[in-house]
Amino acid sequence: MLGSSATPFEHCSASESAGTSLAEALIRVARAVPRPRALASACDGEESAMRASNMWRAGAFAVGMLALFAGCSTTGTAIGELQDPSGKQQMVTLRWKSDAADPERGSISGTLPDGTHYSGRYFEVIQTAPADIYADAWVGWQPFWPGWRARWYSGPMQQDWSGFVRIYTGHVIANLKPADDKNPLRCRFTVDDPRAGLDGGAHGECQLASGPTIDHVVVTAS
Repeated sequence: MLGSSATPFEHCSASESAGTSLAEALIRVARAVPRPRALASACDGEESAMRASNMWRAGAFAVGMLALFAGCSTTGTAIGELQDPSGKQQMVTLRWKSDAADPERGSISGTLPDGTHYSGRYFEVIQTAPADIYADAWVGWQPFWPGWRARWYSGPMQQDWSGFVRIYTGHVIANLKPADDKNPLRCRFTVDDPRAGLDGGAHGECQLASGPTIDHVVVTAS
């Protein structure tokens, strides 16, 4: 697991372009706020000047904090047990990182016990989102995963977007591939709090195209 002593600020990178425009806009607003001296000149008396100064400091601090968090990402792990054909269980750790501009999506990667490295994307399924957003989830698989029945759903399986979104809304899905694009790995997680996404914790399972599964996956934020 990633070090728990990390602060939220350590997950913010100056190189992350997502959120930059928002941060710049907030900074421009901060610069546009009159400085204490300018505010004081419009006020009468020392007490009014002090109030103006305090108002500016509070506003600048709030804008600064918003600008700082505008480019932040959340990171965490997804740890489960790989069941190989022989019945042997081995621990697998995947690491995820949310997109700064859209925390409902992000990158996810990890290395299996045989040394094969996987990387891909994860998405929280939202009923109102367009289907093409999730196109990466079907690469290497039959679209909408009709042959992989979700444990929480007992209704009829449908091979279309409306059927998929009915089953998976509020859940997180992921598709990872190795360098040779063979034997992809798909995952699905039930989030503990749909409003928080993976940041609020989740649990689920993953499956390799060749058959082995990663069970009892527990997702946590760092």
